Amino acid sequence: MFKINTDGTGYQILHNFTGANDDGHSPDFGNLVLSGSTLCGATKYGGSSSNGVLFKIAIDGTGFQLLHSFDHDEAANGSNPEGSLVVVGPTLYGVTVNSGAGGDGTVFQIESDGSAYTNLHNFTNGTTDGGNPYGSVVLLGSTLYGMTHGGGSSNKGVIFSLALPTMYWTWQLQYFGCTNCPQAEASADPDGDGQDNDAEFLAGTVPTNSPTYFHIVSADPVGSNVVVTWACGAGRTNVLEAADDPGGGYSNISPNIIIAGTGESTTNHPDVGGLTNALMRFYRVRLVGE
Repeated sequence: MFKINTDGTGYQILHNFTGANDDGHSPDFGNLVLSGSTLCGATKYGGSSSNGVLFKIAIDGTGFQLLHSFDHDEAANGSNPEGSLVVVGPTLYGVTVNSGAGGDGTVFQIESDGSAYTNLHNFTNGTTDGGNPYGSVVLLGSTLYGMTHGGGSSNKGVIFSLALPTMYWTWQLQYFGCTNCPQAEASADPDGDGQDNDAEFLAGTVPTNSPTYFHIVSADPVGSNVVVTWACGAGRTNVLEAADDPGGGYSNISPNIIIAGTGESTTNHPDVGGLTNALMRFYRVRLVGE
C-alpha cells in the first residue's frame, strides 16, 4: 500500500504485504475504503490459511491490524474475498468468491474492530441463487447489490440484492440523517415522549413523533374481563403480564403477540376474569424481541 500527493510528490509506502499468517498478499482485487482516518481493505490470498484476509491501517501507515483471516476448510466461513468492501458506520460488508456453507462464496459483514464476523448469505450456485460473486457490492439504503460469476437459470451468473437487518446506525440515518449528532445519541429524547432513542429503536417506534412510543393505552372492563390495549412498533413481539401486587409477582397472561402495522399500531388482549381474580390488578407489557 502506498500514498502519493496528487502533484506526484510525497510518495510513501504504507505497508509491505508478506503473505505471512498475520498478513496477506495480492490486494489487487478491490479498492481501499476510508472510514474516518482509517483505511480498510482485503487481500485475496495470504493469512493463516492462505485464503485471504481483511485488514485496516491508519492513513499514515501506522496501526496495521488483521481483522479476519479466511479459512477454506471452514464451511461456515468463506475464502478469497473479492472486490472492494463497503463501510457504513462501524460495519464492513463484502463478498468471498469461494467456500461458505453452500460452497460457492458468501456475502459477509464484520465490525471494523474485527468482531462479529457473520455470513449474511451462502451462495449455492443454484438456478435461483448464484455462485462465486466477483467484483464489489454496493449499498443503497439498507440493501446490498452485487453480481456472481456463475449460477442462475443459464449458469452465466446473476445480479442479486440482499436486504440487511436494521442496525442502529441505519436507524439513526433514517430518522436523523446523521449518526454522531446530538439528536441521534442513544440517550437523547428528541420528541420529548419520555423514551430515549435507545428505547425507541428497540420498540420499533418513531423517535421524532411523540405519540408513537411503547406504552399501555388503556385497561378497560368488559364483563368479567379486563381488555388491555397498548402501542408498540411494527413487527415487535410482546408479552402481557399481570400481578396483584405492583412490587412483583407478574405472570404471563398472553402468548407472545407480534404487532402488525405501523409504529402507531395498537393491540388488545383480554385478561380473562381480570375483574374477579383479585381486589387490585396491575399490568405491564414486556418487549421480548422482533
